[in-house]
This record gives sequence, structure tokens and C-alpha cells, in this order.
Amino acid sequence: MNEQLCEACGTGPGAIEDLDAEPPQTWCFGCAEVLLTIGDPVTRYRELAGGGAEYTRQLRERGTTETLRFR
Repeated sequence: MNEQLCEACGTGPGAIEDLDAEPPQTWCFGCAEVLLTIGDPVTRYRELAGGGAEYTRQLRERGTTETLRFR
């Protein structure tokens, strides 16, 4: 099994692959969730096995950068 690791922390399994980065950057769920929380979510991505579906759910719940609610 060739599991992709997060390029930010280097330890978490890849949850999403940022398609706006060149080359595409892999994020684990924890690092991607931090971006979502601070208001800079990855919006053009490919879901990976390490939590991509959960990231999509949270992105839909919180909205995109245009509709992100401040907390």
C-alpha cells in the first residue's frame, strides 16, 4: 500500500490533495481542518482515503471562503 503523507506535518495520512498547488499538495485531515478554521480552506481538491469525506462534510457545513462564518 502506497499511502500519501501530509506535506505540511509529514505524519498524517493524506485526506485531500490540493489541486491549486503545483505540484498538487497532500494535506492530512488535521492540517486541512486548521486551514478551514482560520478561513483559508482548500476548495479545489481530490478526496483521499485519510479523511477526505469528512473534510468535504465540514467544508459544506462551514461554507467556502465567500460564505465562511466567523466564530
